[in-house]
Amino acid sequence: MKKPFRCNLGRIMQIRELPALVFLFLAVVFLWNKAPNFGEHANLLSIARETSIVGIMAVGMTAVILTGGIDLSVASVLALSASVIATLAVNGSNLLIAILAGLGIGTACGALNGLLITFLRIPPIITTLGTMAIYRAAVTLFTQAKWIGPLPAGMAFIGSKIMPAFILFLIAAITSLFLWKCRLGRYIQAIGGNESAVHLSGISVRKVKLLVYMLNGFLATVAGLVMASSVNSSQANMALGYELNVIAAVVIGGTSISGGQGSVIGSVLGAAIMSVLYSALILLDASIYWHKLILGGVILAAVLLDKLRYLTKQ
Repeated sequence: MKKPFRCNLGRIMQIRELPALVFLFLAVVFLWNKAPNFGEHANLLSIARETSIVGIMAVGMTAVILTGGIDLSVASVLALSASVIATLAVNGSNLLIAILAGLGIGTACGALNGLLITFLRIPPIITTLGTMAIYRAAVTLFTQAKWIGPLPAGMAFIGSKIMPAFILFLIAAITSLFLWKCRLGRYIQAIGGNESAVHLSGISVRKVKLLVYMLNGFLATVAGLVMASSVNSSQANMALGYELNVIAAVVIGGTSISGGQGSVIGSVLGAAIMSVLYSALILLDASIYWHKLILGGVILAAVLLDKLRYLTKQ
């Protein structure tokens, strides 16, 4: 006996990545036929590079939001750590040491966020709003607001052709396996669902959250390395405002803003949607103000869809 249509529709609505996948498919088909130069090789490579940068940060942000937190400082961490790598590399340091130093800076920034949130119990949005300003000021003072470049030839391959997309694929695959197959990954999702229950079961919620924010800082540095390599330079205002793009990508991809439910695959799809929309607006010669309007509209639509999904499940 066939199940009622509304029952099947309810199940379909519970597939969190489906709306993002359908929207991305329809947008690409429409723009391929309507937007001039959308399907050109250079434009597709640009979309892939932008998707990779936002997507790598979105992977870390997915883990943060799954715990019920948020990180507004992620773009500032990117700029700070990338500028440290670029400065060391330009001044003749060993490239591996420069990259490790940048990864250390980014992870330390994430650790500071995590310590303030978990041990001092300062709300994540307040903590990272403050550190966002501190990290951005730090990179401005560190670089004296000067452009750093050109970077050594050894760094160029990291941001060339499809390498950024390969790095995103690798990070997304490893993180997905970690979240779904490892015990620590399941703790991360459980904390967002019911933090009190996880705490009563004997799991150190503080340590798990601290590790999540450190991972977010680490991945922001990787994204910064890709961005700096792709433009062959670094500067204090790089990735300015990207924190909103990253959060939008995660929410569009189906991760619940209240935590507990979501996936890395959905966040990567969300990053691709953001990149495709921005590319379309540029090709269609739309005003920069449309970018912000669409960004805000897409975030609100994604949150409303999440609310609708919750009501359908009830």
